[in-house]
Amino acid sequence: FGNLVQRVLSMVYKNCDATIPDILSLTEDDEKILHESKELIEKVRKTIDKQSFSTALEEIWTLVRKANVYTDRQEPWVLKNKNSKRMETILGVLSDVICRLTIILQPFIPDSSEKILDQIALEKNNRNFDILKKEGSLVHGKKICKPEPIFIRLENRSN
Repeated sequence: FGNLVQRVLSMVYKNCDATIPDILSLTEDDEKILHESKELIEKVRKTIDKQSFSTALEEIWTLVRKANVYTDRQEPWVLKNKNSKRMETILGVLSDVICRLTIILQPFIPDSSEKILDQIALEKNNRNFDILKKEGSLVHGKKICKPEPIFIRLENRSN
């Protein structure tokens, strides 16, 4: 998740004037990942109601993995010079997915979630599950700060 956040926000910062772009001209892949991110809250609620926290986290991490696959498949870094509008849509989609994931992750990783939501400039009064009902992008047009790593990289040290 940290890698996804860092690479998407870094691309937004460097290639989109540090502003989360609008979501335009959606492809089937765009619509699919957005739909899954919008449906995630209900999946997580059902598992939390059963006190199945590990299943809730697995639902969340399934979407994180799908977002990483979507990023790799769409290759926004390649589109920068070929089709900048398409690159912007991809980054807008991913920013929205990251926002939704982060809001849902707040009960599990509150400090890290707050740092991510600060980086994407989501207002404090919108950092609740009610905003997930909103149609359209949650964050387009937001000016972001220079992305900083949220999670510390642990290296395997073998002596």
